[in-house]
Amino acid sequence: MSNLLVVLASDDLDRTWLKWQNVESILDKHLPNLGHVLVYTGRRVGTADSPTRILLCSCSISSSILDAAHHILLKDFAGIFKTPPELRLYKPLVEPLGISSLNADHTETLTPNHILLSVAMTPHPSADEEFNNWYREEHIPLLMRVLAWRSSERFILEFSANKEVPQYLALHRWDSTEAFNTQEYKAATNTSRRSAVMSEITKYERFAGTYEGKLATLAREITDSS
Repeated sequence: MSNLLVVLASDDLDRTWLKWQNVESILDKHLPNLGHVLVYTGRRVGTADSPTRILLCSCSISSSILDAAHHILLKDFAGIFKTPPELRLYKPLVEPLGISSLNADHTETLTPNHILLSVAMTPHPSADEEFNNWYREEHIPLLMRVLAWRSSERFILEFSANKEVPQYLALHRWDSTEAFNTQEYKAATNTSRRSAVMSEITKYERFAGTYEGKLATLAREITDSS
């Protein structure tokens, strides 16, 4: 299974202002042989942050490669983003579940504007085993009962310059936000075991976004319209 590269850009990201082709060329220059880069737009849940774009890409790069390229990437990105983006690298914990995975590139099987729910958490060290058991034994199986659920993937952090980034990452994809209003979703996120697990969480970050497309496609659209 490949690693996961995450680029988080929080800014006034008007699509016509963001030069997609420059983003693509910078990534290709410093991190060659990346897979398809998927672009989502949304917000960090529970914050007053600006809209955020999250770029996801399966890759074979290591934490040492990203660490070496990190400062150069940020320098080149400074010409595009008003606020420096954040780069993270994760390795997979388990095989992805559902019809979509970054490795298989099955995004075409999802609705064009499908929803990504990204949840990052760090449990207290004494609760780490139960945290992972809960995800495997209860949480994801309950999410899979929701009609609009499409996939779930889990990762552990390998590299981030930001020391406050949570340790574990889960990516869940849904057909639409209507999933969050269903009884099945409410049941999956309101169990006594979940409450016990969440009481031991020391770091938490949640992002909800809508799929815009592959970076290469967006870059071509901007180029063709210019």
